[in-house]
Amino acid sequence: MPKVKALGLYAEKDIEFARAIEGCAKRKGKRPGDLMNKADIAKTTYYKRLKEPGSMTLRELRIFINEANIPEEDVLNALYLRREA
Repeated sequence: MPKVKALGLYAEKDIEFARAIEGCAKRKGKRPGDLMNKADIAKTTYYKRLKEPGSMTLRELRIFINEANIPEEDVLNALYLRREA
């Protein structure tokens, strides 16, 4: 039987934030490779961070926010459970 990972309390927020990183970076003309290089992380690590944003380091978070120009609202929505967009 395949492994199924239980969705955590922040699962929906994680998905929204990962989409914000990808979407904002794309709008700013940044490719995934640009973010990986700036954060000095491997390709597999980058995609793990998008899949599991809770595993992201504070340094990586700051770099992604600045490089992708993620709006403050999206960042705050990702961090607070009961905050709505």
